[in-house]
Amino acid sequence: MIFTHFFYICKRHNNKDRFIDPDTTISQTFNAVKENKLPGDCISKEEIRKEIDKIDREIIHLFAKRYEYVHEIVRFKEDEAGVIAQERKDQVIIQRGCWARELGLDAETFENIYRILIDSNIRKELEILKSRREE
Repeated sequence: MIFTHFFYICKRHNNKDRFIDPDTTISQTFNAVKENKLPGDCISKEEIRKEIDKIDREIIHLFAKRYEYVHEIVRFKEDEAGVIAQERKDQVIIQRGCWARELGLDAETFENIYRILIDSNIRKELEILKSRREE
C-alpha cells in the first residue's frame, strides 16, 4: 500500500495546486521506503534521527494526500454548517484517539493533533466555500 501511495504522489508532482514535493522521484521514494531500518538496528542517535526524519516525511506526504480529499469535499457541501459538521468532527477525533490507543499511543495527544488538523481544514474549506459563492 505504501508503494501505491508514493507512486501516486510522484505521479501527481507536476500539479501546481497540490502540496507534493516536486523533487521526490519514484526511485527516491522506493529507496527511502526500502532503506528504512528497524529501530533496534540503528547504531547511533544520528541514525535514529535520520529514520525519524524519513518517517516524518512520509507522514507529511500522507497529510498532503489527505488534504487533496479535504479540498475536494467542499464540492459536496452547501453551507458553513455542512463544512463545520460538528458531529462528524467529534466522531473523527474520538476514532483517531481510539486508533492511537490500540497501538499503545496516547489517545489524548492524537485527539489534539486531529483537532488542530480538522480546525485548519475547516478554515480552508470555509475559504473555498466563500470564494465559490463569490464566483
